[in-house]
Amino acid sequence: MTTEERTEESTELSVTGEWMARVVIRDGRMHYPTVLHAFRAAEFYFKSGICLKNDTPQSIAAKLMMGQELQCPDSAAIRGIAVINGTPSLWGDVMLGICQGSEVFDHAGFKEWVENREPDAAGRLADHCTAYCTVQRKGCEPVTQQFSIADAKRAGLYDRNTWKSYPQRMLTMRPRSWALRNAFSDVLQGFGCAEELEDCDMVVNAEVIDTGPALSRAAQLRDQLVDADSVKPEPGRGAGTEESVEPQEPPPDPAAKPEAKEETPPPLEVTRQQELRRKIRAQYNALPVDQKAAALKNVGLQSIDNIILEDNIEQLSQLLDGM
Repeated sequence: MTTEERTEESTELSVTGEWMARVVIRDGRMHYPTVLHAFRAAEFYFKSGICLKNDTPQSIAAKLMMGQELQCPDSAAIRGIAVINGTPSLWGDVMLGICQGSEVFDHAGFKEWVENREPDAAGRLADHCTAYCTVQRKGCEPVTQQFSIADAKRAGLYDRNTWKSYPQRMLTMRPRSWALRNAFSDVLQGFGCAEELEDCDMVVNAEVIDTGPALSRAAQLRDQLVDADSVKPEPGRGAGTEESVEPQEPPPDPAAKPEAKEETPPPLEVTRQQELRRKIRAQYNALPVDQKAAALKNVGLQSIDNIILEDNIEQLSQLLDGM
């Protein structure tokens, strides 16, 4: 597509409503032929007021494009794709819906359940309360994952606000996410579960420090060099205990004449060519005007100055000797 075609298309799509004529609706989903169409749709959704509070036209357009790759409707992409700690993810219900809408999902092999829901003395779920999720891909073996309250406590999750408020919901999402991602990685295309990512601490400016016997020999030498450079010896003192006097060069004598540098004579070939050029110029200047033009014409030169750049110096010399 040329620049003119892109400009005409941009102008045409800028008219309100005209971009919709090129959007194809197939299987209940809108398909955008170009990114420009998705951005126009994002502006439409943004102005409608149905999007999330922090959404922008740019973020909505990105969600629409990602939703098109995941084969989910616009409404599910706008409401179901969340950015947690800078990572796009899917809420648990949308993740399940995308997998269930896939042709390879075996609905008969899907099952979720929770065992040992009885609360403890404090009114909270007991450690042995466990959530299970089983999913099955057509033609494959079932995949089952589980997660318990004891697992949440070991991971340091159970005392967080979301786990205190919705313990069963958070407990159910963890095995569901693991099972769906293991069985339908091609459908989800690497997207994780938003409920799971909310439990992950964001790592900023992580620093790895090697200590003890694991410190490499190269790192030890580097530290030794840094330490040596950071210690500056006192003037007139060396690294040892005895005084060390560095030899100093005598100051230059202002009356002394600078040493003459020995010049390298030019090669004999260069000297011979220079002498030959001088000889040619002298012979050329002694010729009448009509003979000068004839001499240059016979050797293919337009000016006597061109002999510096030409290879026919010998030919011109012989020609001038015969005149």
